[in-house]
Amino acid sequence: MVRIFSAVDDCDGICTCIHAAKVRYRFAALEPISQGLLGGFGSVRADVGRGFSAAHG
Repeated sequence: MVRIFSAVDDCDGICTCIHAAKVRYRFAALEPISQGLLGGFGSVRADVGRGFSAAHG
């Protein structure tokens, strides 16, 4: 059994990142967010995504 975590662009509904993990913990859930920051902004360092907002549902 695995857990699937994804990040979806709210404007157009496209899945931007996806991550599968055998365990359920907060860092696995944040992996798609870090992938999106790396792909969109080129880094995951502090303040790189300033103005970026996230929601869960």
